[in-house]
Amino acid sequence: MAPSGTVAVATQQLLKKRLLNVDTKIRDAAADQAFDMGVPVGPLSAVAAEQIESEFWFVRSAAARALGRLSSVESCEESAEIAAKLLEHEDLNVREMAIKALGGQSDTSRRKDEEDVGAQAAYAAALRLAHENARVRRSAIQALMLMGEHASPHAGLLGRCIGDSNLGVRNAAIEAFRTLGSLAAAGSEDLCMFLEHDDAAVRRSVLSAVVALVGQAGSAAASAAVPYLASPNPVTRAAAANCLVELGVETAGHCEKLIPLLEDEDVRVRRAAANALAAAAVQGSVQMKPILKSLLHLCDTHASLGGHGTEVRKAATHAMRALSCASASFAKVAGARIVYDDTQMTVYTPHQRFVALCILGGAGANVKPYLSDVARMLEDDDFDVKRAAVEALGDLGAHAEKIGGEVARRLHHQNPDVRRFAADALGHMGPHAERQARHIEALIDTEDDADVKRVAERAMLAWPHLHDHSPAASSTAGMSFRA
Repeated sequence: MAPSGTVAVATQQLLKKRLLNVDTKIRDAAADQAFDMGVPVGPLSAVAAEQIESEFWFVRSAAARALGRLSSVESCEESAEIAAKLLEHEDLNVREMAIKALGGQSDTSRRKDEEDVGAQAAYAAALRLAHENARVRRSAIQALMLMGEHASPHAGLLGRCIGDSNLGVRNAAIEAFRTLGSLAAAGSEDLCMFLEHDDAAVRRSVLSAVVALVGQAGSAAASAAVPYLASPNPVTRAAAANCLVELGVETAGHCEKLIPLLEDEDVRVRRAAANALAAAAVQGSVQMKPILKSLLHLCDTHASLGGHGTEVRKAATHAMRALSCASASFAKVAGARIVYDDTQMTVYTPHQRFVALCILGGAGANVKPYLSDVARMLEDDDFDVKRAAVEALGDLGAHAEKIGGEVARRLHHQNPDVRRFAADALGHMGPHAERQARHIEALIDTEDDADVKRVAERAMLAWPHLHDHSPAASSTAGMSFRA
Protein backbone atom coordinates (compact mmCIF):
# COMPACT_ATOMS: atom_id res chain seq x y z
CA MET A 1 0.00 0.00 0.00
CA ALA A 2 1.42 3.37 -1.04
CA PRO A 3 2.08 5.82 1.79
CA SER A 4 -0.10 8.90 2.08
CA GLY A 5 1.06 12.30 0.93
CA THR A 6 1.52 13.38 4.53
CA VAL A 7 3.80 10.41 5.25
CA ALA A 8 5.79 11.07 2.10
CA VAL A 9 6.38 14.70 2.99
CA ALA A 10 7.24 13.79 6.58
CA THR A 11 9.74 11.19 5.37
CA GLN A 12 11.40 13.70 3.07
CA GLN A 13 11.71 16.17 5.94
CA LEU A 14 13.10 13.42 8.19
CA LEU A 15 15.68 12.50 5.57
CA LYS A 16 16.79 16.11 5.31
CA LYS A 17 17.02 16.41 9.09
CA ARG A 18 19.09 13.25 9.40
CA LEU A 19 21.47 14.28 6.63
CA LEU A 20 22.12 17.46 8.61
CA ASN A 21 22.71 15.57 11.85
CA VAL A 22 26.18 15.84 13.40
CA ASP A 23 26.20 12.13 14.22
CA THR A 24 27.94 10.17 11.43
CA LYS A 25 25.97 6.99 12.08
CA ILE A 26 22.65 8.81 11.76
CA ARG A 27 23.70 10.47 8.49
CA ASP A 28 24.95 7.19 7.03
CA ALA A 29 21.71 5.34 7.86
CA ALA A 30 19.44 8.14 6.66
CA ALA A 31 18.81 6.81 3.15
CA ASP A 32 18.05 3.21 4.18
CA GLN A 33 15.65 4.35 6.94
CA ALA A 34 13.81 6.70 4.57
CA PHE A 35 13.48 3.98 1.92
CA ASP A 36 12.09 1.55 4.49
CA MET A 37 9.17 3.94 4.96
CA GLY A 38 7.93 2.94 1.50
CA VAL A 39 8.20 6.43 0.01
CA PRO A 40 9.10 6.55 -3.73
CA VAL A 41 12.79 6.94 -4.42
CA GLY A 42 12.38 9.91 -6.79
CA PRO A 43 11.31 12.52 -4.20
CA LEU A 44 13.83 11.24 -1.67
CA SER A 45 16.57 11.52 -4.30
CA ALA A 46 15.61 15.13 -4.90
CA VAL A 47 16.06 15.84 -1.17
CA ALA A 48 19.49 14.19 -1.18
CA ALA A 49 20.51 16.10 -4.31
CA GLU A 50 19.51 19.37 -2.68
CA GLN A 51 21.77 18.67 0.29
CA ILE A 52 24.72 17.86 -1.99
CA GLU A 53 24.90 21.63 -2.47
CA SER A 54 25.18 22.23 1.28
CA GLU A 55 27.92 24.52 2.56
CA PHE A 56 29.04 21.80 4.99
CA TRP A 57 31.32 19.13 3.56
CA PHE A 58 30.07 16.38 5.87
CA VAL A 59 26.51 17.01 4.74
CA ARG A 60 27.53 16.96 1.06
CA SER A 61 29.33 13.65 1.56
CA ALA A 62 26.39 12.07 3.39
CA ALA A 63 23.95 13.32 0.76
CA ALA A 64 26.07 11.85 -2.05
CA ARG A 65 26.12 8.48 -0.30
CA ALA A 66 22.37 8.70 0.26
CA LEU A 67 21.67 9.53 -3.37
CA GLY A 68 23.77 6.62 -4.57
CA ARG A 69 22.22 4.30 -1.98
CA LEU A 70 18.63 5.22 -2.84
CA SER A 71 19.15 4.41 -6.51
CA SER A 72 20.94 1.16 -5.73
CA VAL A 73 17.98 -0.29 -3.84
CA GLU A 74 15.33 0.52 -6.42
CA SER A 75 15.52 1.28 -10.13
CA CYS A 76 14.73 4.92 -10.78
CA GLU A 77 15.74 6.81 -13.91
CA GLU A 78 14.83 10.03 -12.13
CA SER A 79 17.50 9.41 -9.47
CA ALA A 80 20.19 8.73 -12.07
CA GLU A 81 19.27 11.88 -13.97
CA ILE A 82 19.23 13.97 -10.78
CA ALA A 83 22.77 12.84 -9.92
CA ALA A 84 24.02 13.25 -13.49
CA LYS A 85 22.55 16.77 -13.67
CA LEU A 86 24.76 17.75 -10.75
CA LEU A 87 27.81 16.97 -12.91
CA GLU A 88 26.99 20.26 -14.62
CA HIS A 89 27.16 22.26 -11.38
CA GLU A 90 29.68 25.10 -11.35
CA ASP A 91 30.95 24.14 -7.87
CA LEU A 92 33.77 21.57 -8.00
CA ASN A 93 32.77 20.07 -4.64
CA VAL A 94 29.22 19.49 -5.86
CA ARG A 95 30.50 17.82 -9.03
CA GLU A 96 32.74 15.57 -6.94
CA MET A 97 29.80 14.53 -4.79
CA ALA A 98 27.74 13.85 -7.93
CA ILE A 99 30.52 11.57 -9.20
CA LYS A 100 30.47 9.79 -5.86
CA ALA A 101 26.70 9.41 -6.00
CA LEU A 102 26.72 8.00 -9.52
CA GLY A 103 29.45 5.56 -8.52
CA GLY A 104 27.32 4.48 -5.57
CA GLN A 105 24.42 3.70 -7.88
CA SER A 106 26.47 0.83 -9.32
CA ASP A 107 26.25 -0.96 -5.96
CA THR A 108 23.27 -3.26 -6.47
CA SER A 109 23.70 -5.37 -3.35
CA ARG A 110 20.33 -4.23 -1.94
CA ARG A 111 18.37 -3.80 -5.16
CA LYS A 112 14.84 -5.17 -4.89
CA ASP A 113 14.00 -5.26 -8.60
CA GLU A 114 15.60 -6.80 -11.64
CA GLU A 115 16.29 -3.59 -13.54
CA ASP A 116 19.87 -2.49 -13.96
CA VAL A 117 20.23 0.66 -11.91
CA GLY A 118 23.93 0.98 -12.69
CA ALA A 119 23.20 0.98 -16.43
CA GLN A 120 20.80 3.88 -15.97
CA ALA A 121 23.37 5.85 -14.02
CA ALA A 122 26.09 5.10 -16.62
CA TYR A 123 23.80 6.19 -19.45
CA ALA A 124 22.96 9.43 -17.68
CA ALA A 125 26.66 10.15 -17.14
CA ALA A 126 27.60 9.20 -20.72
CA LEU A 127 25.17 11.79 -22.07
CA ARG A 128 27.41 14.45 -20.48
CA LEU A 129 30.50 13.31 -22.39
CA ALA A 130 29.41 15.61 -25.23
CA HIS A 131 28.67 18.60 -22.98
CA GLU A 132 30.03 21.94 -24.15
CA ASN A 133 31.77 22.51 -20.80
CA ALA A 134 35.07 20.65 -20.46
CA ARG A 135 34.68 20.43 -16.67
CA VAL A 136 31.39 18.60 -17.11
CA ARG A 137 32.91 16.22 -19.66
CA ARG A 138 35.76 15.47 -17.27
CA SER A 139 33.35 14.86 -14.37
CA ALA A 140 31.27 12.51 -16.53
CA ILE A 141 34.38 10.47 -17.36
CA GLN A 142 35.34 10.31 -13.68
CA ALA A 143 31.85 9.06 -12.84
CA LEU A 144 31.97 6.33 -15.49
CA MET A 145 35.37 5.30 -14.17
CA LEU A 146 33.68 4.25 -10.92
CA MET A 147 30.93 2.22 -12.58
CA GLY A 148 32.90 -0.84 -13.65
CA GLU A 149 30.99 -3.12 -16.02
CA HIS A 150 28.17 -0.57 -16.35
CA ALA A 151 30.60 1.77 -18.14
CA SER A 152 31.60 -0.88 -20.68
CA PRO A 153 28.82 -0.09 -23.24
CA HIS A 154 30.15 3.48 -23.34
CA ALA A 155 33.80 2.55 -23.96
CA GLY A 156 33.59 3.89 -27.50
CA LEU A 157 32.55 7.32 -26.21
CA LEU A 158 35.44 7.23 -23.73
CA GLY A 159 37.78 6.45 -26.64
CA ARG A 160 36.56 9.50 -28.51
CA CYS A 161 37.33 11.64 -25.48
CA ILE A 162 41.02 11.02 -26.23
CA GLY A 163 40.60 13.46 -29.11
CA ASP A 164 39.14 16.17 -26.88
CA SER A 165 40.67 19.63 -27.25
CA ASN A 166 40.98 19.89 -23.45
CA LEU A 167 44.02 18.21 -21.87
CA GLY A 168 42.17 17.61 -18.58
CA VAL A 169 39.46 15.66 -20.40
CA ARG A 170 42.05 13.60 -22.28
CA ASN A 171 43.92 12.81 -19.07
CA ALA A 172 40.68 11.76 -17.38
CA ALA A 173 39.92 9.44 -20.32
CA ILE A 174 43.41 7.92 -20.08
CA GLU A 175 42.86 7.24 -16.38
CA ALA A 176 39.46 5.72 -17.18
CA PHE A 177 41.08 3.25 -19.60
CA ARG A 178 43.66 2.37 -16.95
CA THR A 179 40.98 1.83 -14.29
CA LEU A 180 38.44 -0.02 -16.44
CA GLY A 181 41.06 -2.11 -18.26
CA SER A 182 39.47 -4.97 -20.18
CA LEU A 183 36.03 -3.44 -19.59
CA ALA A 184 37.08 -0.59 -21.90
CA ALA A 185 38.56 -2.83 -24.62
CA ALA A 186 35.69 -2.00 -26.96
CA GLY A 187 36.89 1.60 -27.02
CA SER A 188 40.22 0.71 -28.64
CA GLU A 189 39.10 1.40 -32.21
CA ASP A 190 37.69 4.81 -31.31
CA LEU A 191 40.84 5.52 -29.34
CA CYS A 192 43.24 4.63 -32.16
CA MET A 193 41.25 6.72 -34.61
CA PHE A 194 43.15 9.73 -33.26
CA LEU A 195 46.49 8.35 -34.43
CA GLU A 196 45.66 10.36 -37.55
CA HIS A 197 45.14 13.58 -35.58
CA ASP A 198 47.18 16.59 -36.67
CA ASP A 199 47.95 17.61 -33.08
CA ALA A 200 51.00 15.82 -31.67
CA ALA A 201 49.62 16.30 -28.13
CA VAL A 202 46.51 14.28 -29.04
CA ARG A 203 48.65 11.52 -30.56
CA ARG A 204 50.66 11.42 -27.33
CA SER A 205 47.39 11.01 -25.43
CA VAL A 206 46.54 8.03 -27.64
CA LEU A 207 49.89 6.49 -26.79
CA SER A 208 49.31 7.07 -23.06
CA ALA A 209 45.89 5.43 -23.26
CA VAL A 210 47.40 2.44 -25.06
CA VAL A 211 50.01 2.14 -22.31
CA ALA A 212 47.15 2.17 -19.79
CA LEU A 213 45.69 -0.91 -21.50
CA VAL A 214 48.91 -2.96 -21.41
CA GLY A 215 48.32 -6.23 -19.62
CA GLN A 216 44.56 -5.72 -19.57
CA ALA A 217 43.27 -5.14 -23.09
CA GLY A 218 46.54 -4.85 -24.99
CA SER A 219 45.62 -7.32 -27.72
CA ALA A 220 42.50 -5.29 -28.57
CA ALA A 221 44.55 -2.10 -28.69
CA ALA A 222 47.16 -3.76 -30.93
CA SER A 223 44.51 -4.96 -33.37
CA ALA A 224 43.04 -1.45 -33.47
CA ALA A 225 46.42 0.21 -34.12
CA VAL A 226 47.68 -2.15 -36.84
CA PRO A 227 45.50 -0.78 -39.71
CA TYR A 228 47.16 2.61 -39.27
CA LEU A 229 50.55 1.10 -40.16
CA ALA A 230 49.37 1.39 -43.77
CA SER A 231 48.43 5.06 -43.52
CA PRO A 232 49.76 7.30 -46.32
CA ASN A 233 50.90 9.73 -43.61
CA PRO A 234 54.33 8.81 -42.16
CA VAL A 235 53.46 10.56 -38.89
CA THR A 236 50.48 8.25 -38.47
CA ARG A 237 52.53 5.18 -39.39
CA ALA A 238 55.16 6.09 -36.82
CA ALA A 239 52.54 6.78 -34.16
CA ALA A 240 50.87 3.40 -34.78
CA ALA A 241 54.22 1.60 -34.64
CA ASN A 242 55.09 3.38 -31.39
CA CYS A 243 51.81 2.12 -29.92
CA LEU A 244 52.91 -1.41 -30.78
CA VAL A 245 56.26 -0.73 -29.12
CA GLU A 246 54.46 0.05 -25.86
CA LEU A 247 52.22 -3.00 -26.16
CA GLY A 248 55.31 -5.24 -26.29
CA VAL A 249 54.52 -8.96 -26.36
CA GLU A 250 50.88 -8.24 -27.17
CA THR A 251 52.14 -7.14 -30.60
CA ALA A 252 53.47 -10.63 -31.35
CA GLY A 253 50.69 -11.57 -33.74
CA HIS A 254 51.34 -8.57 -35.96
CA CYS A 255 55.11 -8.78 -36.48
CA GLU A 256 54.87 -9.64 -40.19
CA LYS A 257 53.02 -6.37 -40.81
CA LEU A 258 55.87 -4.44 -39.19
CA ILE A 259 58.64 -5.82 -41.42
CA PRO A 260 57.73 -3.78 -44.56
CA LEU A 261 58.05 -0.63 -42.45
CA LEU A 262 61.77 -1.31 -41.99
CA GLU A 263 62.14 -0.11 -45.59
CA ASP A 264 60.01 2.98 -45.05
CA GLU A 265 61.37 6.26 -46.40
CA ASP A 266 60.80 7.96 -43.05
CA VAL A 267 63.44 7.29 -40.39
CA ARG A 268 60.88 7.66 -37.58
CA VAL A 269 58.80 4.85 -39.06
CA ARG A 270 61.80 2.56 -39.55
CA ARG A 271 63.01 3.15 -36.01
CA ALA A 272 59.57 2.58 -34.48
CA ALA A 273 59.02 -0.61 -36.51
CA ALA A 274 62.38 -2.03 -35.43
CA ASN A 275 61.64 -1.18 -31.80
CA ALA A 276 58.20 -2.77 -32.05
CA LEU A 277 59.70 -6.01 -33.36
CA ALA A 278 62.24 -5.92 -30.55
CA ALA A 279 59.53 -5.31 -27.95
CA ALA A 280 57.57 -8.32 -29.21
CA ALA A 281 60.57 -10.59 -28.80
CA VAL A 282 59.47 -13.23 -26.30
CA GLN A 283 60.21 -16.90 -26.67
CA GLY A 284 57.32 -18.74 -28.28
CA SER A 285 55.24 -15.59 -28.81
CA VAL A 286 56.12 -15.08 -32.48
CA GLN A 287 56.15 -17.33 -35.55
CA MET A 288 59.88 -16.84 -36.07
CA LYS A 289 60.66 -18.52 -39.40
CA PRO A 290 58.96 -16.09 -41.84
CA ILE A 291 60.17 -13.11 -39.81
CA LEU A 292 63.74 -14.44 -39.76
CA LYS A 293 63.72 -14.95 -43.51
CA SER A 294 62.38 -11.44 -44.19
CA LEU A 295 64.82 -9.69 -41.84
CA LEU A 296 67.80 -11.61 -43.17
CA HIS A 297 66.78 -10.69 -46.70
CA LEU A 298 66.74 -7.00 -45.74
CA CYS A 299 70.18 -7.24 -44.14
CA ASP A 300 71.72 -8.91 -47.20
CA THR A 301 69.86 -6.98 -49.89
CA HIS A 302 70.96 -3.63 -48.51
CA ALA A 303 74.47 -4.74 -47.55
CA SER A 304 76.30 -2.79 -50.25
CA LEU A 305 73.91 0.15 -50.52
CA GLY A 306 74.54 3.52 -48.96
CA GLY A 307 72.08 6.17 -47.84
CA HIS A 308 68.59 4.75 -47.42
CA GLY A 309 69.85 1.18 -47.87
CA THR A 310 72.20 1.58 -44.91
CA GLU A 311 69.36 2.81 -42.73
CA VAL A 312 67.17 -0.12 -43.73
CA ARG A 313 69.97 -2.54 -42.89
CA LYS A 314 70.49 -0.90 -39.51
CA ALA A 315 66.79 -1.19 -38.69
CA ALA A 316 66.67 -4.86 -39.71
CA THR A 317 69.85 -5.62 -37.76
CA HIS A 318 68.46 -3.92 -34.65
CA ALA A 319 65.31 -6.05 -34.86
CA MET A 320 67.27 -9.28 -35.39
CA ARG A 321 69.57 -8.45 -32.50
CA ALA A 322 66.61 -8.16 -30.12
CA LEU A 323 64.90 -11.25 -31.51
CA SER A 324 68.10 -13.33 -31.21
CA CYS A 325 67.78 -13.12 -27.44
CA ALA A 326 64.28 -14.57 -27.62
CA SER A 327 64.85 -17.15 -30.33
CA ALA A 328 67.87 -19.42 -30.74
CA SER A 329 67.11 -19.64 -34.46
CA PHE A 330 68.11 -15.99 -34.95
CA ALA A 331 71.37 -16.55 -33.06
CA LYS A 332 71.98 -19.72 -35.08
CA VAL A 333 71.68 -17.92 -38.41
CA ALA A 334 74.06 -15.19 -37.26
CA GLY A 335 76.47 -17.69 -35.72
CA ALA A 336 76.67 -19.68 -38.96
CA ARG A 337 78.22 -16.64 -40.62
CA ILE A 338 81.23 -16.57 -38.33
CA VAL A 339 81.73 -20.28 -37.59
CA TYR A 340 84.97 -21.65 -39.01
CA ASP A 341 84.36 -24.75 -41.12
CA ASP A 342 86.67 -26.05 -43.87
CA THR A 343 83.74 -27.81 -45.52
CA GLN A 344 81.55 -24.71 -45.61
CA MET A 345 80.74 -23.82 -49.20
CA THR A 346 79.30 -20.35 -48.59
CA VAL A 347 81.82 -17.55 -48.24
CA TYR A 348 80.48 -14.69 -46.17
CA THR A 349 81.61 -11.15 -46.81
CA PRO A 350 83.16 -8.94 -44.12
CA HIS A 351 79.93 -6.99 -44.02
CA GLN A 352 77.89 -10.14 -43.37
CA ARG A 353 80.27 -11.12 -40.57
CA PHE A 354 79.97 -7.60 -39.16
CA VAL A 355 76.16 -7.81 -39.11
CA ALA A 356 76.31 -11.30 -37.58
CA LEU A 357 78.42 -9.99 -34.70
CA CYS A 358 76.04 -7.06 -34.16
CA ILE A 359 73.19 -9.55 -33.86
CA LEU A 360 75.07 -11.94 -31.56
CA GLY A 361 75.93 -9.07 -29.23
CA GLY A 362 72.28 -9.06 -28.17
CA ALA A 363 71.73 -12.82 -28.18
CA GLY A 364 72.23 -13.31 -24.44
CA ALA A 365 72.35 -16.97 -23.43
CA ASN A 366 71.71 -18.04 -27.03
CA VAL A 367 75.24 -16.99 -27.98
CA LYS A 368 76.84 -19.84 -26.02
CA PRO A 369 77.56 -22.17 -29.00
CA TYR A 370 79.27 -19.32 -30.88
CA LEU A 371 81.36 -17.65 -28.17
CA SER A 372 84.65 -19.10 -29.41
CA ASP A 373 83.85 -17.89 -32.91
CA VAL A 374 83.09 -14.39 -31.65
CA ALA A 375 86.50 -14.34 -29.93
CA ARG A 376 88.13 -15.65 -33.12
CA MET A 377 86.76 -12.65 -35.02
CA LEU A 378 89.32 -10.53 -33.13
CA GLU A 379 91.80 -11.99 -35.65
CA ASP A 380 89.71 -11.10 -38.71
CA ASP A 381 91.41 -9.15 -41.50
CA ASP A 382 88.64 -6.54 -41.57
CA PHE A 383 88.84 -3.67 -39.07
CA ASP A 384 85.04 -3.28 -38.74
CA VAL A 385 84.63 -6.98 -38.03
CA LYS A 386 87.24 -6.87 -35.27
CA ARG A 387 85.58 -3.77 -33.83
CA ALA A 388 82.18 -5.49 -33.91
CA ALA A 389 83.67 -8.48 -32.04
CA VAL A 390 84.93 -6.14 -29.31
CA GLU A 391 81.50 -4.50 -29.01
CA ALA A 392 79.72 -7.86 -28.98
CA LEU A 393 81.89 -9.25 -26.18
CA GLY A 394 81.23 -6.14 -24.12
CA ASP A 395 77.48 -6.17 -24.78
CA LEU A 396 77.14 -9.83 -23.85
CA GLY A 397 78.20 -9.09 -20.28
CA ALA A 398 78.07 -12.15 -18.03
CA HIS A 399 77.25 -14.38 -21.02
CA ALA A 400 80.79 -13.79 -22.36
CA GLU A 401 82.61 -14.38 -19.07
CA LYS A 402 83.60 -17.96 -19.92
CA ILE A 403 85.37 -16.84 -23.07
CA GLY A 404 87.66 -14.41 -21.23
CA GLY A 405 90.55 -16.87 -21.27
CA GLU A 406 90.41 -17.30 -25.06
CA VAL A 407 90.39 -13.54 -25.52
CA ALA A 408 93.37 -13.19 -23.14
CA ARG A 409 95.38 -15.74 -25.15
CA ARG A 410 95.22 -13.36 -28.08
CA LEU A 411 97.20 -10.84 -26.04
CA HIS A 412 100.20 -12.91 -27.11
CA HIS A 413 99.34 -12.97 -30.81
CA GLN A 414 102.13 -12.09 -33.24
CA ASN A 415 99.95 -9.42 -34.89
CA PRO A 416 99.88 -6.20 -32.82
CA ASP A 417 96.41 -5.34 -34.16
CA VAL A 418 95.04 -8.59 -32.71
CA ARG A 419 96.73 -7.85 -29.38
CA ARG A 420 95.26 -4.36 -29.37
CA PHE A 421 91.71 -5.55 -30.08
CA ALA A 422 92.02 -8.36 -27.53
CA ALA A 423 93.03 -5.87 -24.82
CA ASP A 424 90.20 -3.58 -25.85
CA ALA A 425 87.72 -6.47 -25.71
CA LEU A 426 88.75 -7.37 -22.15
CA GLY A 427 88.30 -3.75 -21.15
CA HIS A 428 84.82 -3.73 -22.64
CA MET A 429 83.98 -6.93 -20.77
CA GLY A 430 84.78 -5.08 -17.53
CA PRO A 431 84.02 -7.01 -14.33
CA HIS A 432 83.29 -10.14 -16.37
CA ALA A 433 86.97 -10.30 -17.42
CA GLU A 434 88.55 -9.28 -14.12
CA ARG A 435 90.33 -12.64 -13.86
CA GLN A 436 92.26 -11.69 -16.98
CA ALA A 437 93.54 -8.40 -15.53
CA ARG A 438 96.92 -9.94 -14.70
CA HIS A 439 97.44 -10.69 -18.38
CA ILE A 440 96.78 -7.06 -19.24
CA GLU A 441 99.27 -5.95 -16.58
CA ALA A 442 101.87 -8.29 -18.01
CA LEU A 443 101.21 -6.93 -21.50
CA ILE A 444 101.76 -3.37 -20.28
CA ASP A 445 105.13 -4.37 -18.86
CA THR A 446 106.36 -6.19 -21.98
CA GLU A 447 104.61 -4.56 -24.97
CA ASP A 448 106.74 -2.62 -27.45
CA ASP A 449 103.93 -1.33 -29.65
CA ALA A 450 102.79 2.08 -28.36
CA ASP A 451 99.17 1.68 -29.58
CA VAL A 452 98.78 -1.73 -27.97
CA LYS A 453 100.25 -0.47 -24.71
CA ARG A 454 97.94 2.57 -24.69
CA VAL A 455 94.85 0.41 -25.20
CA ALA A 456 96.00 -2.03 -22.50
CA GLU A 457 96.47 0.81 -20.01
CA ARG A 458 92.99 2.06 -20.87
CA ALA A 459 91.59 -1.45 -20.40
CA MET A 460 92.94 -1.54 -16.84
CA LEU A 461 90.54 1.28 -15.96
CA ALA A 462 87.76 -1.31 -16.11
CA TRP A 463 88.98 -2.57 -12.73
CA PRO A 464 89.56 0.57 -10.59
CA HIS A 465 90.52 -1.42 -7.49
CA LEU A 466 93.33 -3.04 -9.52
CA HIS A 467 94.27 0.17 -11.25
CA ASP A 468 97.97 1.06 -11.21
CA HIS A 469 98.19 4.77 -10.46
CA SER A 470 101.17 5.21 -12.73
CA PRO A 471 101.61 8.36 -14.89
CA ALA A 472 100.82 6.33 -17.98
CA ALA A 473 97.55 5.00 -16.54
CA SER A 474 96.57 8.39 -15.15
CA SER A 475 96.94 9.97 -18.56
CA THR A 476 94.17 7.76 -19.88
CA ALA A 477 91.72 8.40 -17.03
CA GLY A 478 89.39 10.54 -19.09
CA MET A 479 89.25 8.28 -22.14
CA SER A 480 86.14 6.37 -23.14
CA PHE A 481 86.23 2.68 -23.99
CA ARG A 482 84.07 3.32 -27.02
CA ALA A 483 85.99 6.35 -28.25
